[in-house]
Amino acid sequence: ELQARWACGVFSGRLAEPSAEEMSEGLKVERQIRSKRPRPQFPHGDYVGMADALAKAVGVFPSSILNDSEHPLRNILYEGPLLPFHFRLQGFGATPAIAEAAVRSCLQAYPASEGSSAVSRDSILSNRASAL
Repeated sequence: ELQARWACGVFSGRLAEPSAEEMSEGLKVERQIRSKRPRPQFPHGDYVGMADALAKAVGVFPSSILNDSEHPLRNILYEGPLLPFHFRLQGFGATPAIAEAAVRSCLQAYPASEGSSAVSRDSILSNRASAL
């Protein structure tokens, strides 16, 4: 969804298109990945980082929520799964009430269990904070 929102933003003129240098470098990296043998199953590995970067480019990254230690959704966003409606909470095309209801609905349907993740909450907070 974020890729489509970015592309539509570029096509509509709302977002700047990448420079020729950015496109050339991107193509070079993709060609290097495709030429690897064996080809990696998950060549871009850091899905959360990619989603965060796209969300920032589109103008929908929920930074004010993630930077506010008192915000009721902050820990839910950090501790729960990465979901498309995280990027409908703020910014262009935001529908905060609907997005928050969806986030809370998922939390109810699929509660995070203590110790269920191999990655610690502190490391997640540290990685995302450094990206802000």
